[in-house]
Amino acid sequence: MSEVTTMGELLVDFVPFEKDCKLKNVNKFSKAAGGAPANVAAALAKVDISTNFIGKVGNDPFGDFLIEKMSEHGVNTSNIIKTSEAMTTLAFVSLTASGERDFAFYRKPGADMLIEKEEITLEVLNKTSIFHFGSISLTDSPSRETTYYLLDRALENNIFITFDPNIRLPLWNYNLINLKEQFFKALKQVDLVKMNLNEFNVLIDIKLENKLSGLTKELTNRKGLEMLSLREEQKKLLEGVKKLLSNGPKYLIITDGDQGACLFSEKETIYSPAYKIKAIDTTGAGDAFMAGVIAQILKNVSKKTLLKINWEEVLTKANIYGALASSKYGAIPSFPYKEEISQIC
Repeated sequence: MSEVTTMGELLVDFVPFEKDCKLKNVNKFSKAAGGAPANVAAALAKVDISTNFIGKVGNDPFGDFLIEKMSEHGVNTSNIIKTSEAMTTLAFVSLTASGERDFAFYRKPGADMLIEKEEITLEVLNKTSIFHFGSISLTDSPSRETTYYLLDRALENNIFITFDPNIRLPLWNYNLINLKEQFFKALKQVDLVKMNLNEFNVLIDIKLENKLSGLTKELTNRKGLEMLSLREEQKKLLEGVKKLLSNGPKYLIITDGDQGACLFSEKETIYSPAYKIKAIDTTGAGDAFMAGVIAQILKNVSKKTLLKINWEEVLTKANIYGALASSKYGAIPSFPYKEEISQIC
């Protein structure tokens, strides 16, 4: 059985060869497997962690391609279901000169939206230590109900649950009310949630003007979430952190690209600077970071509890995963192998 099980969207990313170019002007794309929870599964498998992915693709050439790619990278694909009711979901990704992205999705509907709980073999959760998911499977039925079903089964099995909302507003029809409702509902069952600073601003409905490093460097090693002697922006940040932690998770990680990442819990705040590297394509970098977190905490997971965790080391290594992924094109093809990680740390 797999040490980690992830669930959600598996799709084809079409990444343009041209940079800083609008999608309508792109002449040539490169095809790659993608989808945040699938990316996390593949990134973990590439560092030799046994991983299972639960999802749905179309009974079409793109679906075949995705299953083959996941299998090639060592992911257990026995819970990837094929359907003839919809085509495999596609995402076209436009890149700016700095490696940032803009998306166009073909998902009306996409096969990933149609996964049903009756199609899943639950035995896969019997030996799973960590269950990971995102918010895209919460956008529509029946994948929404299937996600909550799996969360309930993970809770019954005392499995540690991680969550990366990975917000794509077009897939929510720009309905923030619906997005927040589903996010906070799912959050109640989560042990660790990770998001970037922009997602934090959207979900907490605030606007932090400063970068993460400027807000959190001096917060490292403070006791708990105390607000004494803090600047106004830092108080806003910690108020948002408290709101999230009070809704379920024990741990919150906020990332901010080349500004690093910060871990928040009721007991501590730990900031880690980014690993410096030339970014070529940030597609999948956040998923690689998430895989880095899971890879580091996996050895210390005892059911719902993390034992003897060095969060500074966790964040440092996760930042390396994310940086190495952003130094190459695509998502899964860019994820580092164990040998690449060991050369750095």
